[in-house]
Amino acid sequence: MTHVLEETDRRLRGLMRDFAASFSAGPVKSVAVVGNAPQEPSDERAKRIDSCDLVFRVNSFWVDRRGEPASHGTKVTAVVINRRVRATTGLFDDYRRRAYFLTEGGHVGFKKLRRYPTYWPSDLGAWPIPNRAVLAQLRHLLDPRGEVPDLVVPTTGMAAAYLAHLLFDEADLVLTGFSFLTQPDQTSWTHHRGGTVPVARGHYIALEGALMQSWIDSGRAEFLS
Repeated sequence: MTHVLEETDRRLRGLMRDFAASFSAGPVKSVAVVGNAPQEPSDERAKRIDSCDLVFRVNSFWVDRRGEPASHGTKVTAVVINRRVRATTGLFDDYRRRAYFLTEGGHVGFKKLRRYPTYWPSDLGAWPIPNRAVLAQLRHLLDPRGEVPDLVVPTTGMAAAYLAHLLFDEADLVLTGFSFLTQPDQTSWTHHRGGTVPVARGHYIALEGALMQSWIDSGRAEFLS
């Protein structure tokens, strides 16, 4: 039975990979994951993000606007969201030309799964990120010894980074906009869309920062400051 489950998970991840890759203009040799932390203007960073074959953005993401200093780039090929996402300008722009993934890292605590918010496009077709095939592995990597007393709920940004890392393991991985790498003890954070929100219960961002830093230290990923 374990073998059957593992094979099912492998095939599911393969389908997810093919789905995301279909939104690239060619072979996926580089993937960028852009978190929501505010960043100073940088033409070099923006160009590097937009040069990647796939660009994952997260929840209430923001892209550079014409006539304003460049910082985050403009390319969007994949978006990872949750049901509580606060819509920003461009969240669903040209959505049929993007891959959308829905993460529900804490759904085991829901008595009943909620419907999509009514303002989402009715034909959005967001692909749910499977628990056993993806998120359970991420939870284990974050807390391998089970030392955290509560349910570990990966942030949407961490889920996006892990999804890119897992599905495109042979591609160059570029990360940017993740404040928990330098501020693992923060209890609230600011999004580049504006406003400050508390770090939600279950988000152990120090563990996420440590895992992401291990990718950077090993050469698996590059971080753009």
